[in-house]
Order: sequence, then C-alpha cells, then structure tokens
Amino acid sequence: MVNAPWLLVTLAELGVKEIAGPEHHPRILEYLSVCKGGHESDETSWCSALGCWALEQCGIKSPRSAVARHWLRYGIPVENPFPGCYAVLPRGNSSWMGHLTQYVGMSAPGWFYGCGGNQKNKVGIDKFQMSKVLGWRMPDPSIATW
Repeated sequence: MVNAPWLLVTLAELGVKEIAGPEHHPRILEYLSVCKGGHESDETSWCSALGCWALEQCGIKSPRSAVARHWLRYGIPVENPFPGCYAVLPRGNSSWMGHLTQYVGMSAPGWFYGCGGNQKNKVGIDKFQMSKVLGWRMPDPSIATW
C-alpha cells in the first residue's frame, strides 16, 4: 500500500468550516494562499486549495491551483484508488468546474468515502459515486519526498 502522509494532514483539518458573512476563516485563507491568483475569501471554492496545501505541508509541490479540474493534469493517473489518492469530480454546469476529494475507503458498492474541503462548507468526509469520478491522481513519485 502507498503511504500518503498528505491524507493524514487533511484528516487533521476535519471540521474547519467557512464563517458565514463578511468574516473569513483564517485557516481556509491559509489553504488558498498556496494557490496562484490571490484568493481572499472563504466563499471561494476551496476544495483544490486544501488538496494543494496538504501536499505542500508534506514537502510535495502541488498544482498550486484553486481549480479542481487542473488536477487532471497533475501527477500521475491512478487506476485502483487507495487511501489518499485524489478524486476529481464534476460540479456545476461548466466544463471547467469540479470538486476535489481524497479517497478514504469504499462505502457501499459503487460508492466511496472522500475527505476534502468545501464539502458542505467544511473539511469533511462524504460519500461519492465511483462512476462520477473524472480521474484519480497522485503526486509523481519521482518528485515526492514521502
């Protein structure tokens, strides 16, 4: 089994939640700070930012993008998901929109548990359909330090 320390980093963030109104959660702003583009609001879609931040905490260069579908060009593809690999899922009506979560384990047949940011406006674990996954990704081992 592949050791994915970035999953442990993400799991340690469980419960970090957006602040309603004009305030912004400082931790979510920290996630966004590793992404290009100067994002300054926890109202920004931040699932990808958490994924980037978790990798960077492990010394692994991330896509540094707040756009979840950019992960489809990051690292290497995974055929059989394992705990910690990233799942890119569709979201919204535009082809550039997506959601990023990390595989935690199987749920019911055809479903998996994913841990990620901006899941019900917090870092959480939710169920996702396997058939909806656009791609599974992991960092390229040749550049990783784990």
